[in-house]
Amino acid sequence: EGLRTYGNELGKLMKKYTSTRLRDEESILAVAVKSKNDADLKDLQYLIIVYENFAKELKNMSVPLPIANAHLALVNGYGGLAQGLRGMQRLYSNPVEGAAGYQAYTINRTDVMVGFAGISAYLGQQGVYFLASEPGYTFSVIFFTGLRMSTSSGDESGAEDL
Repeated sequence: EGLRTYGNELGKLMKKYTSTRLRDEESILAVAVKSKNDADLKDLQYLIIVYENFAKELKNMSVPLPIANAHLALVNGYGGLAQGLRGMQRLYSNPVEGAAGYQAYTINRTDVMVGFAGISAYLGQQGVYFLASEPGYTFSVIFFTGLRMSTSSGDESGAEDL
């Protein structure tokens, strides 16, 4: 029951921070690359705030011990995304800081994906699945999508052993 509660609480937080549609990083960067102007990166500030607040709330959650490392990857990943975007806001006025921000953003984005994948895999392995009406349903979708993709790919890499 602790894993189900955790999955639903995390699902609620995810919904809270994704319910308002903001311009995504890629579309903001696409405009700035064309203009070569830091002013076109100002909308990254909204995402910085969202990622920082999400990381703070993640940090305050009760987390089952077996998922602690994956959850920590989310906390650190979202905090790192915010820091990376902060550096990227100065991509043209301070290219070194902007490039470092981009690198940090890229690394932390991967950490976030690894964290979510780890949580989804563990919940699935423990037989914790969610109904479509539950906030944790995202984790069931991630687990089953990953399982289907790995078993239908036809490769012999062992990925089907999720």
